[in-house]
Amino acid sequence: MNSKQILMGIVALAVLAGGGYYLYNSATPETPENTDGNAEEEVVLTTFSSDELGLSFDYPASYTLETQADGNEERSWTTLVIIEASIREEYEASGAMEGPPAITVQVFENIEGYELEEWITTTSYSNYKLATDEVLLEGEVGGEPARAYAYSGLYENNSIVVAHEGKIYMFTVSWLTQDDQNINDFGNLLESVKFD
Repeated sequence: MNSKQILMGIVALAVLAGGGYYLYNSATPETPENTDGNAEEEVVLTTFSSDELGLSFDYPASYTLETQADGNEERSWTTLVIIEASIREEYEASGAMEGPPAITVQVFENIEGYELEEWITTTSYSNYKLATDEVLLEGEVGGEPARAYAYSGLYENNSIVVAHEGKIYMFTVSWLTQDDQNINDFGNLLESVKFD
């Protein structure tokens, strides 16, 4: 086996571990492990809901959610940036130019009427050209067909994209290590998604 084959195997495992986390998690009933005899700490959730975006989901109350209007006169979209509050505070205090790893939800009007895979593979908004593998994993979010993939940029990223009622929804988690808490929180957010 040459080094390229080994690297591709590692990349495939990363895609399955990260991008496929939600798909596995949604099919597996949760059984909390409790090895120290103490009760599991329940996560307090906050609900985001927008009639304009046709979307609602839950996220941990320990996170902050910031809504941004992105784009230009020709094309605009909405980006929701969801970051654990203490991590956001640390980054702001440090004066860092780039933001910390986050969960983002971007909502695009599907003006051209793209099919789901066509939007992912042909538009620059998806960052698919940075994909670590050309495989699109199939799944479902909020009762709609979804496609998942991984890509590398400033951070490692897993995106899951859904087309629904004239909109494209791109859910992304960025992370430094596969143990980052926001990966688990991303999976839980995806499980709670509802489209209006």
